[in-house]
Parts: sequence; structure tokens; C-alpha cells
Amino acid sequence: MPHTAPNPTLAGPLRYLLGICLVGLLLRCMHLDERSIWLDEVTSLSIASLPYTDILQGVGFDRHTPPFYYLALHAWLLFAPATEIGLRAFSTVFDVVNIFLLGVLLMRCSERRIALTGALLYAVSPFAIYYAQEGRMYTLVVSLVLATFLLAVRAAHASVTAAQVGMLVLTATAGMYTHYYYALSLAGISLGLTWVARRNLSRLVRWYGALTIVGVLFLPWIQVVLELAGSGGQEFRRFVFLVLPYALFRFSAGYAVLPLNYDTKEHVSAAVISEAPAVISYMAAFGLMALWGLWRLRSNRIFAMFCGALLLPPLAALIVSLRVPMLSERYLVVSFPFFIALLAVTLIEAPRLARRIALIALLPLVSWSLWAHYFSPEFSNTQWRAVAQYLSEHSDTTRTVVVRPGYTASTLRFYLRDELAILPIEELPTSQDSLWLVDRGPFDTALPLAGYEPILDQLFPLGNGLRLQHLRRSEPLIR
Repeated sequence: MPHTAPNPTLAGPLRYLLGICLVGLLLRCMHLDERSIWLDEVTSLSIASLPYTDILQGVGFDRHTPPFYYLALHAWLLFAPATEIGLRAFSTVFDVVNIFLLGVLLMRCSERRIALTGALLYAVSPFAIYYAQEGRMYTLVVSLVLATFLLAVRAAHASVTAAQVGMLVLTATAGMYTHYYYALSLAGISLGLTWVARRNLSRLVRWYGALTIVGVLFLPWIQVVLELAGSGGQEFRRFVFLVLPYALFRFSAGYAVLPLNYDTKEHVSAAVISEAPAVISYMAAFGLMALWGLWRLRSNRIFAMFCGALLLPPLAALIVSLRVPMLSERYLVVSFPFFIALLAVTLIEAPRLARRIALIALLPLVSWSLWAHYFSPEFSNTQWRAVAQYLSEHSDTTRTVVVRPGYTASTLRFYLRDELAILPIEELPTSQDSLWLVDRGPFDTALPLAGYEPILDQLFPLGNGLRLQHLRRSEPLIR
């Protein structure tokens, strides 16, 4: 991608970009409620249902994510139902916005063929579709990162107006209060802009002046960040050095190819070896395309900003995670649009033979990923909906359900509402002759419940899997 100035004429290709957005919307609405809701999505609903004041204070959640997404979702749920579709549609809307923003951004920095190709690749990406169909904050933070990058592109080419300073303050403040990885993206974009605009001190003064205001506005949440850093981070995150290659694979293949389940998690090496052809195909094809696109981009004026947005979040998070685990491929969604842009550069500007090879590799891989995302019987989250339906149909005499681990009780409660008494394992009643036990974990290592024996054992094996047991006391209670 050669050095180019911003493209001031967007009206022509906009109709094509809107058509791509429509394709992306249709793909994101397909099977929107196919998979069961899971713990993080229930967390989104439970926090968003709190009063605004409680959300701002961090009441009811562990503060691993700041409050802006929950405030916005609270407002959304005033009009949308608190169902799987109602929750996930909020993410879907923002991801369609992301298709549009990425297209506009690439039009500002390159030719329209690259812009439309990048938007189309994002629209059909199974990785992007997955998060567009999940009730979490990831598509919102991507929107804010892309909006910030657009503002930085404007600052790189022209003076920064007071209105743009105000837009940057609003966008960056919302981003900081949406996800902590936004700060890494903002730092990468700002460092790149510093290099690009190093001879225009007034632009940098305005840019960093706006960021100073953002920092002041974020001060009320700084104590939370310090407490989180001192807590040891997310200690369940293991295999830190494998996260970046794993992120590359998920960026390329989505989550339905080699889906995560307990066998995969507990036997990573065996799972990778068994699926070696798929892993090698995706990582080689997409990785080489991204590298060539990055090399070709080097002559563009925004190269430093682009590298900052693409590379600083994963590298900085990796360094921090050596002490405080916080590195996850789902958090690296902030870098994903720039990865897609590199693929678009390769598909348009590589030599003819290389383009043909790239297309020959890309089309079947993307098609397979999309088919698996929508239709693979092995791709699913934990089967909470199926368990809830079974309990609803078979709980005439036993009305108490105990869930292990206890924190998953809220997920089952989403489906059963007030039909049954749902309790975490820590609140196991002592006066029950019989009860239901919903156990999450590998089926061959389920722990027995002291004092009870199973009279029914039902497995729901897709995804992470659930074991449902109907239990009765080994000995009658003495009353």
C-alpha cells in the first residue's frame, strides 16, 4: 500500500460498503440464539440490571471490566428484552458498525479496493461473528478503537480542531471505561501518531492535551485498577506464551474449528497434533498473508500508527502477564481489525501469482470456518438450555437443584427463573431426601456428593459439557 493522502471522496464506494454491512448483519443474525447463554453473558445481564449508581460503583461484579458497557447495556435493555437475542443483538449492532468503520478507515488511508476487501473480510470473519453473537463488551471496544484510529488519521494529516479534541475525549473516555485493553490500543495509536506528526508540535499538544483530560476523567477508577493489579490478575490463565499463536489461529479460524472442550483444554498437545493439518493450514495461510501485508504497508504514512494499534496490545499484555496474568485472545480483539486490514492489502497488492495462491488458500478455509460456526454439531457452549429444559420436564417431585461450581448457579437460573430452587454447592441443604446436581467438568472425574447416591445420571456432552444427576440420600433422614 503506497503512501497516500486521505481519500476525501467516499460517496461512490459507500453504497458498496453499506451492502457489505448488510451481508455482515445477515451473517450475525443467523443462529443468534443457537448456543446456550454462558456465565459471562449472564454476568452482563445481572450487572446491567442494577441501578446506574450501583454500576458506576462496581457493585455486584469483580471489576475485571470497567462499567461503561454495562451502563450502555442497561439503557439498551430498557427497550430490548433480557433474552439471548435481546442481549446479543446489542453486540451485533456494534459489530456491523465496525464493518463500516473499518471500511471508512481504509478508504481514508488507501484505495477503495483495499477498503472494500477489508470490510468484506471482516464481515465474513467467523472470529468477528462469534463476538457479534456474544453478549459482552468486545464489539463495543472495537468500535471505540476504530473511532480513535480515525481521529488519529485525521490528526496525522491536518490540524486538530477543538471539535475533534472533544470527540477524542469522549471516545477515549468511553474506551477506557469499557475495557482495559483499550488503554493499550490508545497507547499504540498515540505512539505511532507521535512519530508521524513529530514535526507538527501543535497537533501533538492537542492530542496529548485531550488524553490528559481523559486521564483525569479516569482517576475515579484508578484505585480499582491498582487493586486488580495487586490481586494477582486472572490466575486461571495458563500457558501465557501460547496465547499469541493461539490468538493467530482464532483470528484465522474462529472458534468452531478445533472447538474448546475439556479434552482440548486438558490435553492441548494431543489436540493440536490430532488437528495438525487444520492448524498448520490456517496459521500458515493467514500468517504469511498478514506478514506480507505488513511489509507492503511500510511505505504508508500511517505505518507507525498501524503497527502501534496492531502490535502493542499483544506485546504489552504479554510482558505484563509475566507478573499479572491478563493475556487472552478474546481481549486481543482490539488488534483484530488491523490484522484483517493486512489480509486485504495482500489480496489487492500482492503480485498476481501470490494473490491467486492467497485466494486459493483463503476461500476454502473461510468457507469451512463459517460452515463449522453455524452447523458443526461439536461447536457449542455448555448446555445450560438443554439441562434447564430437562429439569423443567422431570422435576415433579424434586424441586431443589444444586450447582457445582457454585458460581454457575446464575446461568441455570437464567433459564429456569423461579421454577425451581437453584442453589450453589456451598448452600447445599441438609434436610433434602433428594435433589438434582448439575456438575460442570470432565465426565470421568465428577466428584460424588457425600451422603447421596445417584438414581439417574444424564450427560450433556457438547462444548464444555454438563453432568446432571438425580440424587437421593444413602440413608433416610432421622427426623
